[in-house]
Amino acid sequence: MEQPTILICGNYGAGNFGDELILKGIVKTVRELHPKAIIVTSGNPEKTAATHGIRAIHFFPSTILSLLKSFLTLRIFRSLYYLYTSDIVLFGGGCLFNEKEPASINIWYSQFQWFRIFRKKVIILGQSFGKFSDRNTIRKIKEVIRYAKKIFVRDEFSKKMLSSFTTPDIEVLLDPALWLQGRDLLHSVQDLVRTNKTYILLIIREWAMVDKDVIEEQIAILAKHCLEKYQLPSRILILQEGASGDERISNELYRKIEPYCDALPQKWSTIDDMVHIYDKASLIVSMRLHGGILGLILGKPTLFLDYDDKVGNLLADLGLENLLINPKADKYELKADELLDSASRGPKNVLYEAIHETQSQEICKYYLTKIINPLK
Repeated sequence: MEQPTILICGNYGAGNFGDELILKGIVKTVRELHPKAIIVTSGNPEKTAATHGIRAIHFFPSTILSLLKSFLTLRIFRSLYYLYTSDIVLFGGGCLFNEKEPASINIWYSQFQWFRIFRKKVIILGQSFGKFSDRNTIRKIKEVIRYAKKIFVRDEFSKKMLSSFTTPDIEVLLDPALWLQGRDLLHSVQDLVRTNKTYILLIIREWAMVDKDVIEEQIAILAKHCLEKYQLPSRILILQEGASGDERISNELYRKIEPYCDALPQKWSTIDDMVHIYDKASLIVSMRLHGGILGLILGKPTLFLDYDDKVGNLLADLGLENLLINPKADKYELKADELLDSASRGPKNVLYEAIHETQSQEICKYYLTKIINPLK
C-alpha cells in the first residue's frame, strides 16, 4: 500500500490568523512524512487550498440546517468521499472545546461524530482544554479523548485536565505554530534583513471575562508613554476576519488613542504580510494568543495579555511568564519598559528561543509514523 492520506480537521479557513498559523505548522511537519495526500476541512476551501497548496473540503454538517444545505449544494458528497478515503484524521489544533464559547463544543463534537461513523483513526493534535463544569460537555469530551488513538496537547494544564477524566496516552507538545521558524514564514533569505523599527503593534479582542474599559484605559496610557519616551507610534491589528466584536473594540480603542497612532486599524490579510508588518515593530502587545506567538517566532519583544487560561498555561510551559500582562493588575507601560530595556541589552534576555520546536516535530512525526506504517 502506498503512503496514506491524512485529513486535518480544525477551525481553518474561518479568517482566524491563529488557526492559519497553526495549520501552517502542522502542514510543514506532515509534509515531511510524504503522505499520499493532505486534506483540510475549511470554512473557505478555495482560499485554504490556494494559501497552503493543499486540497481542502467543507466542514462536515453539524446541524440539521447545515446538513440540508450541504445536500442541496451536493458538497457533502465530496467531503464524505475524502473522509472515506482518508486513513488518519489529525483533529486540531487550537482551543476547539472551549466552555466559554459553548457553540464551539457542539460544532467540533459533531465533526468528531463523522470520524467515528466512518471508523477513522483520530489523533488529537495541538489542542488545549480549559476547565469544564457542564456535565454534558464533560461527557462529550470523554467520548472524544477515549476514542482518539493518540492525544497531543499544547500545555501541561490540558494534560492534567484530561487525565482527570481518563488515562489515555497524552503527550505535551508545543503549539504547532511554534514548530515554525522565521525562515519558514519568509520567501527568501533577503527578507530576513531587518528594516527600521517604527511602531508598537496592539492586538485586542472582545472577551466576556475581561473588562474592556480597563484594557482600553491601560493601552491608552501605554500608547502615550511609548510615543513620548521612545518616539514609537501605535498601530492596531485586527486578527479575526468577520468578527464584529474584534473590529468594534479595535475601532473604539483607535478613537481613544488616535493622537498616538500613525495608521488606521488594519485587518490581517496573509501570513506573509503579517511577517513584514511585524518586522518593523519594536514591540507587540497582543490579546490574541497567536498574535503573540508570531512575535516569538520572529524574535520580537512581545507581551501577552493574559485573558484566558490557554495563554498563561502556554507561557508557563515555555518559562516565559515574564511576558504576561495581568489585564487588571499590571501597569502596561512598566511591563513595556522592562521588556524593551531587556531587549536593548540582548535578545536572549527576553525573546523566545526556538529550542523545542524541532523536538516537538520529531515526536509528532515519530508517533504518526508508528500509526502510518501498519497501514501500508
